[in-house]
Amino acid sequence: MPWDVVFREKYGEFVRVVIADPTYSMNFAGHTCGQYRGDRYCRIVTETAVAAGIRRIEAITGEAVFQYIQEQAQTIQAIGDLLRTKTELATKVQHILDENSALQKELEQFKLGQLDVLKNNLLQQVEVHGDVQVIRSIVPLDSADLVKKLAYALRNEKENLFCVLGAELGGKANLTVIISDALVAAKKLDAGKIVKELGKDIDGGGGGQAFFASAGGKNPSGLQKAIDRSIQFLQ
Repeated sequence: MPWDVVFREKYGEFVRVVIADPTYSMNFAGHTCGQYRGDRYCRIVTETAVAAGIRRIEAITGEAVFQYIQEQAQTIQAIGDLLRTKTELATKVQHILDENSALQKELEQFKLGQLDVLKNNLLQQVEVHGDVQVIRSIVPLDSADLVKKLAYALRNEKENLFCVLGAELGGKANLTVIISDALVAAKKLDAGKIVKELGKDIDGGGGGQAFFASAGGKNPSGLQKAIDRSIQFLQ
């Protein structure tokens, strides 16, 4: 990245350039630097990549270092109070992180088990419209990823499937349409176009492929209307 471009993007018209060692590094900034290379107190607080071969660091000097250390000490004290320990804080925190990871895996397995139960229930509610098997339902799931997994699981179980699922996710509406490849080809159905139209009922929109699409909206109360109206695309 040309230096003049970096200057304009990061600092504006005026940039201070400090060459600490021509064979090693060059610093340019739009802020005040230390008075000299031997500043007694200096603490690097962040270090990031700006571009290929260019690193950006932010540091504090002088009295700000003492304030930073004091704040860090207070944070460590607060963590120790929460964990009811004054020693081996890192070990204790790592133990908590490991426990949380294990619980997350257990929760995921539980959700997948519940998903299987929900799938089997929906398979018992199939509507038959000619040669098309239809599943339409609002499902009690809390993530778009779970809804997608459910949709594909149903698609794998039924031939000539036309499926529309609704869900309320965090106070917002989600619609998912999945269609068997055979129906897409034979009846010229397009899940992307269908979900875009149904999305109007939930004050939102979306899209996707001909066999799978989803939409989000801000009106969960419109989910049932969208579910009921979806059958019109088979007529």
